[in-house]
Amino acid sequence: MAAFLAEVRAFARGPYAQALALGDALPDSTRDAMAARIAAYTGLDPQYVKETHLRVWPTRFRKQLLRSESRCVGRFDARFAGVHYDDSGERPEYDPSASGISGAFAAHSSGISRRT
Repeated sequence: MAAFLAEVRAFARGPYAQALALGDALPDSTRDAMAARIAAYTGLDPQYVKETHLRVWPTRFRKQLLRSESRCVGRFDARFAGVHYDDSGERPEYDPSASGISGAFAAHSSGISRRT
């Protein structure tokens, strides 16, 4: 894992940062190569990465990663996945990871009495 993270960080600081700096001046062949590499690191489709101009926002990533399964991943914890009902939307309708932790807060707050 450490070696993989070092590889991804080096890519982000080097070739990826340079590609973003070039913007629309980036040659198509380089754009295709960048999209393929980003897709390999993220699990997204290379065509989708190209459509985002190599800039995948976190909220869109959460919606796009499991879009073909009508699911989204959690904002705070991607181990949580939830069903989304609008397959065409850009953002998840809710955060499945919040559902995983809200029970602890609800259970705690239900035992507290309020003084008026």
